Amino acid sequence: MYKRGPSAVKILLVHCHYRMPGGEDAVFAAERALLERRGHQVIVYERSNEEAAHGLPKALLPLHAVWNHTAARDIKHIIKTQNIDAVHIHNTLLLLSPAVVRAAKSTGVPVVQTLHNFRLFCPNGILLRDGRVCEDCPRHGLSCAIRHRCYRGSLAQTLVVAAAYGLHRRLGTWRGVTMVALTEFDRQKLLEFFGRNTGQCLFFYFGKSLGHQLLFLLSLFCHKDMEAASLAV
Repeated sequence: MYKRGPSAVKILLVHCHYRMPGGEDAVFAAERALLERRGHQVIVYERSNEEAAHGLPKALLPLHAVWNHTAARDIKHIIKTQNIDAVHIHNTLLLLSPAVVRAAKSTGVPVVQTLHNFRLFCPNGILLRDGRVCEDCPRHGLSCAIRHRCYRGSLAQTLVVAAAYGLHRRLGTWRGVTMVALTEFDRQKLLEFFGRNTGQCLFFYFGKSLGHQLLFLLSLFCHKDMEAASLAV
């Protein structure tokens, strides 16, 4: 039977798998394994876009990508019934939607999201178009992506992604959430194009060491002291 030590943390990991496995899935699995090896209790909420590949789920996916009420309700329920200490979110596109971030935040527990790409202000996530650097969306608005059909070359799919992130940015969904960037370059771009509009949103970069990242996050979770933690980095 699992026994939590005096310094153990009960963490909810949240992730939506793409239909084709990728690096985000590997990071999610590695984090889970590392946390469990160090004696922390990990509760997982994971979904896959494969669930919406056919039939009615596929028809409803554009709505769920913007606001998945069921997923948001599930997150709140897990946090409250499982006495979760902290939440770490990875990918929410498409099936989970950023609504799960709002749901987690509304419970009052510390919430961290690892940003694996630039999707917050670039629908295709990589700040590239036609083989060249493109910063049109962060500088001029998400309508640029719609005009160029930046998400998978599809006007309809780009509209969905732009609607999801545009709405949640206006609602302040990420305000108060601690963001983890994968590189210092990513962090600087996030601060340049996104951080100025997030209020108390904090951005951190921990290098390539997942262990160092998790140790810091666990310290943050245990003490629930955002200000002190930000000063220590």
